[in-house]
Amino acid sequence: MILKTVLIKWVDICEVSGWRTLDELDEFISNNKSRVVHQVGFLYEEDENQVTILNSYFPDDNENDTFGSCSVIPRGCILEMFEIKKASTV
Repeated sequence: MILKTVLIKWVDICEVSGWRTLDELDEFISNNKSRVVHQVGFLYEEDENQVTILNSYFPDDNENDTFGSCSVIPRGCILEMFEIKKASTV
């Protein structure tokens, strides 16, 4: 399997768990503004709801590829996605 290499710019989600007062919640919100993640990976699949990229994979001639890790990114978080193409050589 040959996969496209892509750069995805997406808005990260912040989370807090456990019981908190409203003051603690307000402090969490003010200290944790959304950040834009720039992530490069191999495009595995995409649909109208999400994009799945692999961070690394080992192609296998028997179509039994192995991957190291993957990210499933909701479309609503994605700001931009670009294919990274190999530069031509001289």
